Amino acid sequence: EQVRTAFERVGGELGAPTLLVCATGVVREAPIEATSLADWNLVVDSSLTGSFLAIRAVVPAMRDAGGGAIVAIGSGYGRKGYRNGASYAAAKSGLEGLIKSVALETAADGIRANVVAPGPVETPMIDHIPDQRLAATREAIPQGRIATPEEVVAPTLYLLSAEASHVTGQVLHVNGGLLMP
Repeated sequence: EQVRTAFERVGGELGAPTLLVCATGVVREAPIEATSLADWNLVVDSSLTGSFLAIRAVVPAMRDAGGGAIVAIGSGYGRKGYRNGASYAAAKSGLEGLIKSVALETAADGIRANVVAPGPVETPMIDHIPDQRLAATREAIPQGRIATPEEVVAPTLYLLSAEASHVTGQVLHVNGGLLMP
């Protein structure tokens, strides 16, 4: 109800929303047998359920406006898995399925839906990673470094733009070569 009300308010103040970025996520690392249901739900609700609720709320307005673009921020872990982070990997994998389904359902209405799936990004989300593990991650990235936030924003803006008018249902990996599908 809160999501629907928020979108109605935004629509009333700014006009029908035609762009949506779903950029949520939290990590709770633990082996699968030590992952609590509360932590599982927190992670899945943040990345997957929150995106579903936002998309469900905005699609009718986008249809009425004659189209729009949705970009969800996924993760390479949604494709390759995440040791001690099954909830995060499952949520981001589910996000890919959600976006592809939305793309199929809304393409005829002029709505595009895509995923930008970054690898590690220099944000507070990686602050919990021990230095040794972070160094090993940098080494595993063919470009030898972790992405900046701007390097994730640029492809997101592209997918929202008219230049990407024939791109829908895609997952764009932004990870310096860490995961090559």
